Amino acid sequence: MMVIVNFQVFIISKEDCLPYSRPPMSKHMWWNADPPEMKKLNYVEQLKRKTMYYADCQSFMDPIKFYRKKTGPALSVATGWCVLRVDADDHVAWIKTMCGEQPMYYERCLIAVGELKGSLVKLCMLTNTDGAKPKNLNIFKSAPKFVRERVQTLRTVRDLELAYRKVKAAKHVVILGGGFLGSELSWYLGRMKKEVDHHGEQKEESIEFVQMLKDKGILAGILPEYLSEWAAEKIKCEGVTIMPKTQIYDAFKSADGRLELTLSNGSSLVTDYVLVAMGTQPREELAEQSFLELDSVNGGFLVNTELEARTHLYVAGDAASLYSQWKDTRLRMEHYGNAQEQGYVAGANMTGYWVPSNMEPHFCFRLGDSLDVEGVGEVGACMPTVALFKPCADDSKPQASGDGQGDMPCFKKADEYKNRYKRGMVFYLRDETIVGLVFWNLPPVDDRYEVATEILRARPSYKDINLIAELFGFPETKCDYLNEAEMVEPGPCLKK
Repeated sequence: MMVIVNFQVFIISKEDCLPYSRPPMSKHMWWNADPPEMKKLNYVEQLKRKTMYYADCQSFMDPIKFYRKKTGPALSVATGWCVLRVDADDHVAWIKTMCGEQPMYYERCLIAVGELKGSLVKLCMLTNTDGAKPKNLNIFKSAPKFVRERVQTLRTVRDLELAYRKVKAAKHVVILGGGFLGSELSWYLGRMKKEVDHHGEQKEESIEFVQMLKDKGILAGILPEYLSEWAAEKIKCEGVTIMPKTQIYDAFKSADGRLELTLSNGSSLVTDYVLVAMGTQPREELAEQSFLELDSVNGGFLVNTELEARTHLYVAGDAASLYSQWKDTRLRMEHYGNAQEQGYVAGANMTGYWVPSNMEPHFCFRLGDSLDVEGVGEVGACMPTVALFKPCADDSKPQASGDGQGDMPCFKKADEYKNRYKRGMVFYLRDETIVGLVFWNLPPVDDRYEVATEILRARPSYKDINLIAELFGFPETKCDYLNEAEMVEPGPCLKK
């Protein structure tokens, strides 16, 4: 085994900025008082100032100097370049620059056209194109210019900058999508509106947010229906209007110059701006020109367990359809945590350490302090599930209204419903075997993902559910925990 030590890393990105982390785009970046500043991309989380960038410009070498450098370790980032095709036989990547089409020779090459953004440090070369394409409705793609200007997908920081300005200037905004991105975006925008209204900084009329869902609740492709509806209530508590089982059939200019949407329920909705957050699909245009195989079932590039598509040509991120030895099938994982782990595996294999990519699908979904969900393994709404929930406030029951009419209040507003699924674990089964776990609003644990992976590899039966729950400390879980401010012990009283 030959291990490369003095390697040179060259990162190519079609975007005009340095590698950055995408999760804050749907969260705390919207809480800034000013639009995103491209030089810093700062945001505040837990009273700490952070940045989306992984490193600053001073940490990288100029691309021209890097190209002329022959030996020694070096790291450079070329922004605004586009990879047209990769010749795996001759180890050449053809790049489109301002000077035309130029060849770039490599020893190892990584194609990361998905969620992977600058999370690799042990590469000889990283080829990063524009990323995965955001999904959009066909009616918006073929719509007139007036409609397209009022519809925005959220994928890059440039999309965030444009959407931030349009949302702040609007009075009515529609978020289309009930997945991870759409749900996080709706919750944080709703919380932003509540904070602005609370401090009295709102304009003449505050912004109204509406989230349209194709199903009854959020994350409908992963969670059971009752949990999906329960989680949607958390977004509704932030002042966001939820429209379940609703789709858009048409969009056109209204009489007052705004955007009017024709809905599937026969009604229409007039809005100022539409944010489309329906997920992404990998860019596969590079495959045909580079003679790479595609997965017709899962999508993405076909790679082996070491993430290698051709000799010394690797693919990582949500564009890779890898072969799993443990499951004896192919998997394409679209989540941020898996993309980071695949980046480490690909980087190790490119430098001589042959590490298999035997990982379980893993995702984290958090709505601030309202909901924290972590999933490991194979999960799906169509699979049979067994759930364990912590009984909280059993004595809280919905009461009849006091107006003498005997009408019952809305059950979803009752304390019993709010506390019914407060904390728990969901087990996903396939042929009486546990193949997936969802930790529902449980306290965070550092090594939970690693432990859950080892348990799933043992292929436990549904008879072991109580034992697995004990291994994760579920019986000792409390219904309510103190926040960080309440956990600070008061200091001694000093007398004058």
